[in-house]
Amino acid sequence: NAEHIPMALYNSEAINGFPTGNLSLQIINKINPDQIHLTSFDDFDKAIDLVKQGKYWGVAAIPYNFTQAIKNKLLAFQTDPATLNASSLHLYLDMTNQQVSLTMQNAMVNSTELFLKEVLSSYKIDPSIADPPVILETPLYGSLVPRFLNFAAPGMMISIIFFLAIGLTALIFVVEKKEGLLERSWIAGVTTIEVMFAHIIVKFFIQAI
Repeated sequence: NAEHIPMALYNSEAINGFPTGNLSLQIINKINPDQIHLTSFDDFDKAIDLVKQGKYWGVAAIPYNFTQAIKNKLLAFQTDPATLNASSLHLYLDMTNQQVSLTMQNAMVNSTELFLKEVLSSYKIDPSIADPPVILETPLYGSLVPRFLNFAAPGMMISIIFFLAIGLTALIFVVEKKEGLLERSWIAGVTTIEVMFAHIIVKFFIQAI
């Protein structure tokens, strides 16, 4: 699985001197460092440019009034668009690699859930309110924590078999040419198509096995 994914962090709340509190630091501390490696930037545009250059896999941006917006949302139950926007962790991701992007999204969602539960607990509110209304039961097939190798192995095996067949065919042609077997076949009246079909049939059975 993808680990230590480099990601840029733009914490506007920290840059502006934590005008409404420092809950942004709390949510950052909840991000699993084994999965996401954060690098802080004071310039949002620079962070975006580095993602476009392939230096990082995404940018996590925190609004300057994040703490106050979180309190308004959780304690005052304010759900206006401005509050919802300011109380959210904004992700600008490079989605060219599905496995990496899914890992980043899962890491951020899990860290946000832990953060919300901690905030609710600090105000004596049942943290289970932050639980998503979805329960993953025991899978019928596979496991709850699949490994990327399980999905990559079949493709790798097929590629190895494919190139192995090509390599063996080329090697046989070289050996036959070197030992004169190919010339003997031509003299015996064997056609080119018959030689090709012979190799194709043999390699087909090798791959089938």
